Amino acid sequence: DATVSMKANDDVLKVDPYVKNGIAESIMTSVILPHAKSAKEAVQLLASIVDTQGASEGNGVVIADNNEIWYMEIYSGHQYAAIKYPSDKFSVIPNNFVLDTIDINDKENTIVSKGLIETVKKANTYVEENSKIHLSKSYGSLMLDTDKSGAYSGILALSPNSKIKYSDERFDFFQTTDKKITIEDVIGFTRNQLENTEFKMMDETNTISDKYKYPISNQATVESHIFQIRGNNTNTMWLSMSNSKYAAYVPFYSSVNDTFEPYKNTNKKYDEKSFYWVSNLINKMGQLDSEFGNKFSLKLKEFEDEMIKTQKENDKKIIQGTLDMKDVTAIGITNSEKAYNMMLETINDQANAELVEKAKQQLTNKTDNNLYYIIGVPVILVLALSIFGFKKIKKDRK
Repeated sequence: DATVSMKANDDVLKVDPYVKNGIAESIMTSVILPHAKSAKEAVQLLASIVDTQGASEGNGVVIADNNEIWYMEIYSGHQYAAIKYPSDKFSVIPNNFVLDTIDINDKENTIVSKGLIETVKKANTYVEENSKIHLSKSYGSLMLDTDKSGAYSGILALSPNSKIKYSDERFDFFQTTDKKITIEDVIGFTRNQLENTEFKMMDETNTISDKYKYPISNQATVESHIFQIRGNNTNTMWLSMSNSKYAAYVPFYSSVNDTFEPYKNTNKKYDEKSFYWVSNLINKMGQLDSEFGNKFSLKLKEFEDEMIKTQKENDKKIIQGTLDMKDVTAIGITNSEKAYNMMLETINDQANAELVEKAKQQLTNKTDNNLYYIIGVPVILVLALSIFGFKKIKKDRK
């Protein structure tokens, strides 16, 4: 996923500071993807780079192949830990280290740096639980409200019967739920605005407080995507531009070699020929008028239900060999065009004319640096129950 931005506590960084020219998020995918054949090999390669050249920042990284998921946290200039992710858990990961206790002697399922324990002992931040190092308590800092609120609502979204409390200092890394997690559940997760909690969503009129918290779904989101990895040619990415609250998820098979033209438009100002800006306008309309938002949400559900059904049918055809892999690019473009036209139809509906103009006033002539800064939702989702799914996160702009 490359990556969830994190930072070690100051005491650790005095002992093992970040390296100016070390590995960073900006280059990580380009270095790893062409040179590793498996998720574990990718972690080993990334670990060797941190060992020899160092890391310029802290990160949490999810790497998956057709068979397994690995999760890695890079703590300081030269320290890291990675685990093979179990098949019956899920995790919600904010911009904060979340690994707790691991068996560093389990060479099959963990990969750790040589000075992992010595570094925090030297920094006087070492915390041990059940005779094992507690990684997030040793290397991390206190979890901010902006991180905790997303993790809290996200866990409850996927496991409503969870016993977690917002007052908990930290939430367990491995979470369980009593039901199969579906693609619909993951989509709902990305649209969560604290409806399943005791809190309300903060906006431009208020700040974080005991009553208002930072939601997973927010206006700073550039895009969201969910990966379904199933070990065959049906591997799929579901992509939603802008804030997914009022933006359609469109499925793409991993072997596509082209995409719908409006995705390629990177204009920094509002442009109706840009998939991002059209999605952004619809989101602004939903933000300004809750009644419109509720109605458009029904449209989204109808569209996504059709996409999920069609995708399952195409999956069967691919597995049976009756759908040529060269056709998947055309399928992705067709799906994108349907979503795009649905949004344009809504924007051009005369019944929405006044709302469209009001939303455009807030977007037109306003440069959107979101397209050039990696910011947004402070939560990454890892699922390994029925599908492998990752909610890509971006850095928070403080």
